[in-house]
Amino acid sequence: MKSTPISGRERIVTIDIIRGFALLGIFLVNMPAFHSPAFLESHPDYSGVNYWLDLLFQMFVQTKFYTIFSFLFGLGFYIFMSRAEQKGLQINRLFSRRLFALLLFGVLHLVFLWFGDILHTYAITGFLLLLFLKESQRLS
Repeated sequence: MKSTPISGRERIVTIDIIRGFALLGIFLVNMPAFHSPAFLESHPDYSGVNYWLDLLFQMFVQTKFYTIFSFLFGLGFYIFMSRAEQKGLQINRLFSRRLFALLLFGVLHLVFLWFGDILHTYAITGFLLLLFLKESQRLS
């Protein structure tokens, strides 16, 4: 059976909205690094009120968007695998191809555009998830 992209009515719109919200948040959180040399400092030396504002920002803003996006990556992995299995497709081969594309795009982005790219990390994590695919099927 041939793999094809899903149709518009098969998409889960709520997940797309949450993913868009998380991406917007990550984009806004990274804006200071886009327009200033802040990335050259490993950790800015804040004191007083600035220290506490930075701490609150890191705890309640920045880390939340990363958490949401990471959760959605895992959820997308599950949905992709479930749909591929229902169609009788080769799950490992199909997902590996997507992960290689993500890894290539992430490495190119990391090397040529921006030091803060995380796509290559998601690709590597996806390959690690493949190691546990059979384990989860055995437990159910």
